[in-house]
Amino acid sequence: MKTSPLHEIKLHLNDIHHLFVAPEFDAFSDQPFYGSGLDEIIKEVKNTNRRSEFKISLFLPAGSIAPELTGKTRLALDRYCTHMVEESRRETALLRWEGFEALQTGLVFMAICLSISLYISKQAWIPELIQTFIGQGLSVVAWVSMWKPIDIFLYQWWPHWHTRFVFQKIKRAELVVLPVE
Repeated sequence: MKTSPLHEIKLHLNDIHHLFVAPEFDAFSDQPFYGSGLDEIIKEVKNTNRRSEFKISLFLPAGSIAPELTGKTRLALDRYCTHMVEESRRETALLRWEGFEALQTGLVFMAICLSISLYISKQAWIPELIQTFIGQGLSVVAWVSMWKPIDIFLYQWWPHWHTRFVFQKIKRAELVVLPVE
């Protein structure tokens, strides 16, 4: 069995709280502007091979590292990831519901358009050019009415799936807290 490559994410933070909350931007500081540590982790996970496993190394000033800090940080990160996965599941369920509602409306509208088109094509008193124009126009409108449910069921759920994937990867990652070298 092939093992997954290990990708190490190294973060240098001035405070453990910067893992979840971005530090205030200081234009006079030598440190580059960055978001929260978690934002950086998410970017790394998104831009790395899907099969990779992760190790997150947090580097903090030595004076701010307490013996229980790694355990507390692991617990906080797990809670946050679990929350984000559940939030994504709820969003997917809402999207699925919206898709079924749009599908019902679209199918009814499509049936009406195609019925009118068929009715018009059977009327001998309407010139053939107008029958073709109205029939094909209604056919196009009928299919356009299906655009939203098709879009929802084919494409709109992907970002939610990807969010769950990313946070599940982060939750499974090994976490270590180390003093700044």
